[in-house]
Amino acid sequence: MRSPLRDGKLHPSQALREYRERLGIPAKLVVVAMTATRFSIADPDDAGMLDVVGLDVSTPQLITQFAAQAF
Repeated sequence: MRSPLRDGKLHPSQALREYRERLGIPAKLVVVAMTATRFSIADPDDAGMLDVVGLDVSTPQLITQFAAQAF
């Protein structure tokens, strides 16, 4: 059986949901973009996915806190 994570036919947010279900783990997704657009990979209704636009010195700490469920 081909993995839905490798065939490129699923949206990344759907692939992450299936990955979580198959492995039974609370995997997370952080997408960092350099410019703001109307396009998003993360599902805004999924608390385990985060879109970040731009970088500054606080971005790594924000991502670390998100991964650790600190907020």
